[in-house]
Amino acid sequence: MSDLCQEVARRIGARLPGTVMIDRDLNALEIAREHHARYPIALLQSLGQSLPLPDDLGRYVVIGNGIHNFGAGEKPALFKEAFRVIRHGAGLFLNSAFYDGSVVQGTEHFYQETVRRGVRITRNLTSSETSQAVNAVSVKPEAIRQIDASTYASLARDVGFDDVRAHEMVVPMDQALWEAIADFSAYSQGALHHKFPADVACEAMKQATREVFQDPDFSRKVYGAVTVDGKVAVPRRWLWVTARKP
Repeated sequence: MSDLCQEVARRIGARLPGTVMIDRDLNALEIAREHHARYPIALLQSLGQSLPLPDDLGRYVVIGNGIHNFGAGEKPALFKEAFRVIRHGAGLFLNSAFYDGSVVQGTEHFYQETVRRGVRITRNLTSSETSQAVNAVSVKPEAIRQIDASTYASLARDVGFDDVRAHEMVVPMDQALWEAIADFSAYSQGALHHKFPADVACEAMKQATREVFQDPDFSRKVYGAVTVDGKVAVPRRWLWVTARKP
């Protein structure tokens, strides 16, 4: 969530004293602290479903592209906490590129091709490294079970939010953006069926993404690709949900 911390701080932190940004990853918070020390923001390490904040405190809650990392039993608690810590009339905003419906029809082969190459790249590790990597992986996280846009909207309504609206848009994503997504451990580990730890999976999927985009037969092998501003891109749907505390 460090990217969210940095972006929110850049856009509104200087104008809204008292902005609080929360992440459970201390490294992400340290990155945000280094880059935006001049902004009047507080950075807290905490779980989203158990916020160390009083009731009716904030004027808005933003849940950046990370809500999909919460398991089925954790998501309702996260919405409940978001409702608790903001004032009446305050707003909620969340977004995600990892939900049931995010894959644009016709682009499935892109994912198949990157996974195929990612598996091959991991196999190029030495035998001992591969064995250690596989043994280091724990059980598959519950959060890999994706939910759809209407379910996210229902979760907001269930805890008391009103004026709940779910929006979707198709975003053309070029090589740089797909490599950035490959840096998310949940995505890369999930793509490789949770057979490798985060560092191995992320590096393999980044290399696989480069190979796919640089393949001279890209347009033939990857269906659904488009060209935007001279760059080849593979589109993906992004969801955002807005709501208000009555």
